[in-house]
Formats: sequence, structure tokens, C-alpha cells
Amino acid sequence: MSRFSKGIALVALLTAGAIALAVDTPTQPRPARSPMVAELLQLNATGAKQLESLREQFQAAPDEESAVAIQRRIEALQLSTESQLLAVQLRYAREEDRLDDIRQLEGALSVLRSNLSDFE
Repeated sequence: MSRFSKGIALVALLTAGAIALAVDTPTQPRPARSPMVAELLQLNATGAKQLESLREQFQAAPDEESAVAIQRRIEALQLSTESQLLAVQLRYAREEDRLDDIRQLEGALSVLRSNLSDFE
């Protein structure tokens, strides 16, 4: 599996909030995280906190109009978080001069940003 494929798989897991942390055992220590993975995890954690706040607001919405507005903010947050995650991967791909990954990430980021502009 290429580094790009691993990165895309990581984004999918991060976005879905489905990261399972491995339990460290004395005979099998967890490998150190790369700077990119640490940055992606931090972005995901920030997005998750914001998402939780919006979900609470959604649950407390006094009417349908408010609930719809909050739902649109949730959708925008999810697209924004995905965009930020891809931007981090793109930055690392550029630093490492991975041309195929750069091309694919730029394309994916362009699509996400155009979708995000629908919320602005």
C-alpha cells in the first residue's frame, strides 16, 4: 500500500471518527507517530470537539429552522475538517516531492473546497 493510500485511509478513519488506539504491551511498544500523523490527529480532535458542541446545539434547537441552520454548520465543519486534513497531507507530499500524491491530493482538495463554498 502506497503512502498516499495509507494517508487516504487515515483520512477516512479520522473523518469517520473511527480511530481505534492500540493497547501497548510490554513486548510490543507502539511505534512513534510521524509528525504528519500527529498533526492529523490534532486536527481531528479539534474538529471532534467542535462537532460535539454543534450536536449539542442541534439537540437543543428550539425550532426546525434553527435545527436546519445548525445542520448546515455541521456539514460545513465536516467538509472544512476534511479539507484541512487533505491540506496537511498535501503539504507533506510537496515537502517530499511525491508528484503523484500531490496531483491526487490537489484534485481531492479542489473538489472539497468547491463543495465547501456552497456553505459560505
